[in-house]
Amino acid sequence: MLFAEYDYNEDIAVKQAEAYEEGVANGLEEGIETSIRRLMNNMNISQDKAMDYLGIPEEDRDKYMEKV
Repeated sequence: MLFAEYDYNEDIAVKQAEAYEEGVANGLEEGIETSIRRLMNNMNISQDKAMDYLGIPEEDRDKYMEKV
């Protein structure tokens, strides 16, 4: 038989930490997308060139190409 003690406070703390990490990750992505758009508009450059200037790795570019 398995006996496990449920700790409500620990459960809430874990869920809050996970939500915080997800929020930070989403915020960073939105910031990068905004930076790409602003570079494209203000400097009249292509999306690829904007990502070059921002130093975005090749392996991450596809996800930003779809969103911007």
